[in-house]
Order: sequence, then structure tokens, then C-alpha cells
Amino acid sequence: MPSSRGSCRCGNIKISFTGDPITTAACHCLNCRKVSGSAFGVSILVSAAAFTCEEGTPTDYASTSDSGTEVVNHFCGICGVTLWADGASSPFKFVKAGVLDDAAALDRLKPAAEIYTCRRAAWCSALEGAQQKEKM
Repeated sequence: MPSSRGSCRCGNIKISFTGDPITTAACHCLNCRKVSGSAFGVSILVSAAAFTCEEGTPTDYASTSDSGTEVVNHFCGICGVTLWADGASSPFKFVKAGVLDDAAALDRLKPAAEIYTCRRAAWCSALEGAQQKEKM
């Protein structure tokens, strides 16, 4: 996967990353649930060095994650879409899978793990083939 691009709903913020992602995970933590507006979030873990915010200036919101570390969500101040998250000293970016412009990329980026399964909704089944982690 040479280069992947993503954007918010209104197109104000555009991002990209080069190379293959480190992994993809479905996360059931409180932050991912709130940010996604759903029962869980799906993030693509990429190296910060491979990531670029190509256009626009996101609004940032910092909070404390379930693991106790600070997580910063970067979202469009116009349409509200969160594009990625990171931490102050993290060498990684957690790109939100739904922002990828190439819908077929989601087929190639099936989550390899589910994390914070201790918070998974009772009606949500384990993702077949994904490593199950109760916490991070």
C-alpha cells in the first residue's frame, strides 16, 4: 500500500500516510465509542513519520483515555469528523478508518485485533480472526 488518503465529510481537512499500516484495530474504549458515535471505533495505526495533514487545520480535543494517558483527537471544526488521534509523545497516529477516501481500502484493512473487549457491548460479537485484548 504505497499511499492512502483521507478527508473529513466537508473536505476541509485532508490527510495521507505512506506505506503499509502497522496494524488495524477495533477499539471498544470509552474514547473510541464517544468519538465514533457508535459501539466501537476502528483505527489504523501508522507511524507519525509516515503521516501528513495535507490541508486544513484541525481542532484538537485532549482527554484522558481508559489507559490513563492523554489522547488528543483531531477533528474538523466545520463538519465535526474526527480524522485521527495521538498522544503528546506518541510515535504513532491512529487514523480513523472511516475517513479513508478509497472505500476498497477498508476491505484490505480488516482489524487484526479488538482492544478493550471488557467494554464491548453484549450484543457485539468478537470479530472472527482478530486477536482479543481485554485492555490495551
